[in-house]
Amino acid sequence: MKKTKILWLSNVPPIPLSSDGSTIAGGWLSGALDSIRKESSIELTLSFPIASNVFEEQGVVDGIPYYGFHVSGYPKYNQLKQIHKKLLKRKLKAIIDSVKPDILHVFGTEFAHSRIAIEYFGKPDNTIIHIQGLVSRIAQHAVEGLPGRVRYMAVPSSLLHPTPTGQANRWRRAGKDEIKAIQGVSNVGGRTEWDKACSSQINPKVRYFHCGETLRSVFYLEDSRWSLSHCKKHSIYFSQGFDQIKGLHLVLPNMGELIRRYPDVHLYIGGPSPIKAGFLKRRAYGFYIASLIRRYELNDYVTFMGPQTAEQVVENLKSAHVFLSSSLIENSPNAVGEALMVGVPVVSSDVGGVKDFIDHGKSGFIYPVDEPYMIPYYVGRIFDKPELATEISSEGKKSALKTYDREKNGLDLVAVYAFLEEHQY
Repeated sequence: MKKTKILWLSNVPPIPLSSDGSTIAGGWLSGALDSIRKESSIELTLSFPIASNVFEEQGVVDGIPYYGFHVSGYPKYNQLKQIHKKLLKRKLKAIIDSVKPDILHVFGTEFAHSRIAIEYFGKPDNTIIHIQGLVSRIAQHAVEGLPGRVRYMAVPSSLLHPTPTGQANRWRRAGKDEIKAIQGVSNVGGRTEWDKACSSQINPKVRYFHCGETLRSVFYLEDSRWSLSHCKKHSIYFSQGFDQIKGLHLVLPNMGELIRRYPDVHLYIGGPSPIKAGFLKRRAYGFYIASLIRRYELNDYVTFMGPQTAEQVVENLKSAHVFLSSSLIENSPNAVGEALMVGVPVVSSDVGGVKDFIDHGKSGFIYPVDEPYMIPYYVGRIFDKPELATEISSEGKKSALKTYDREKNGLDLVAVYAFLEEHQY
């Protein structure tokens, strides 16, 4: 039987490249790979950006061939950008010519290499984009809740890093490539009503496939389960506070109400700390977060935990009384999905596709993103009512087991490939 050649083009490696066997980056992509790894009808090749002089540009890991290519981030000068794009185009051409894929599957649209590869491949009916976030939409929400003085705040690190408004403008510029990419294909895969609406607005002729995502394997283990009796009471876990889009600046001003009601409340924040960098390296958003912590006297109530492995995230979720997401915009945040799978009660802003997998009051609580004063109310309901916390935990797990069903999501993805192979032109 002839195998269908699939080339995955992603923003991060979904396979382990480090010496200890851990996946450097990739998150749910590594779960998606595991869900189809043993499928006999396809021949899979991976391609993704790699760090210069760190890993081999081409190789095989666990039987799957990969091709790496270098990206330069955000060159400041147009001349450098053009040189970089020419080199990137040459490299992507070489990869596609070598693999000769039947189907190109692009994960994410926020970087120029996605558009370049799609245009060179030149087969819109045989190309599918997996919608992750959409930077053209994210840019529209990126400074919500930030005071005007913070949006344009210039600090020493502004020579290298953008202001919050500058970051929004970067996403807006990247959105131009994203729009061209989506307009250049016939197929997209998504998982929420939000990404279906947005992709069809960009390309009204696009064919939409529902493609559920698969979490990293550790989140499916029986040991990765939350229980009220073993969590740290009145603790809140927040997955990431470095990126302005995650909305930490909306949470901190509302901590006072929780502290008044629960003096032992504590907010644990994963990911890189926005305030850890020294004065010369700290970004504008980090200065604002630090000022909020000082203003509301939160030093004893907030802990930045640093980057966390998947196993550490599981333990953080099991230890938390509540998982909180206050994002300004999301498609379907996998951090929320991971929390639901572990079973910790979730409170989330109602943005993007969140309502597609949280049934308000049943499997979690959602609140309007511009009403962050509702955070203490919903967190307090979970803190105060053990029976409610247990019920929400149970319903959240049931919902997540369906949404992130590895076997079903793998079969659905293979079915999409079979459809595209059958309808090639």
